[in-house]
Amino acid sequence: MASTQRTVVLSLYRQLLRESSKFNSYNFRSYALRRVRESFRTNLKLQDSSRIDEMIVEARRNLKIIQRQVILGQLSNAVFAFTLSNLAVLTALLVFSTLMTDYSSLVDIKINTVRKVVKNVADFSAGRERNDLGFISFDLDADFSRVFDWNTKQLFLYLTAEYQTKNNVLNQVVLWDHIMLREDETTLSLRDQHTKYYFWDDGNGLVGNDNITLTLSMNIIPNAGFLPIHFVPQSLHRFAFPSNYVTKSS
Repeated sequence: MASTQRTVVLSLYRQLLRESSKFNSYNFRSYALRRVRESFRTNLKLQDSSRIDEMIVEARRNLKIIQRQVILGQLSNAVFAFTLSNLAVLTALLVFSTLMTDYSSLVDIKINTVRKVVKNVADFSAGRERNDLGFISFDLDADFSRVFDWNTKQLFLYLTAEYQTKNNVLNQVVLWDHIMLREDETTLSLRDQHTKYYFWDDGNGLVGNDNITLTLSMNIIPNAGFLPIHFVPQSLHRFAFPSNYVTKSS
């Protein structure tokens, strides 16, 4: 009989725990005790009220344990939801505080080309036709310290060459890039810097071209928010390629 009673009590407690979220503390306690009494009478065939009262005392003690577990779970959920809501609000405020900032105006920069030559060679990656291949080196002085506000995690910088040819109204080639972390040095001072990527043209549009424009752009990676790309107008630098090809490295 004792084993049967314990099984019934445990089964009833599990059911009450599942149903506890439907009631406040007072209603839950009254409802639970009523269910315990009914269960004992129905399942154990007990008519002795004193015996039932003893078992209810034990049930009440176990119900308090269940209530503490329920309250602890509810409290944990409330604290978690409150913390998450505050973090969401703070993140939104952080994003909006820098959303309208014109970062391109905060950069002090100067670019100058040093070496400029053009070769006419076969681009075997695209076929056997001979195309223009430009080689440049440049000086770059830039200060990005004012760009690193409280929402800037890192910068992705890239140097682009833009020019016009007979084949295309607009040609854009990325020649160099750099990742600047928050903990890195926020100033650049490069001298006779070579490009990281080849300056290919899909024809003969580089030789003698006197309107090649270099521009620096920066992709700001924030702690939270959008990933804006800012063109730095102060970085505009125009130069001309020579009108003759070079036949060997110089």
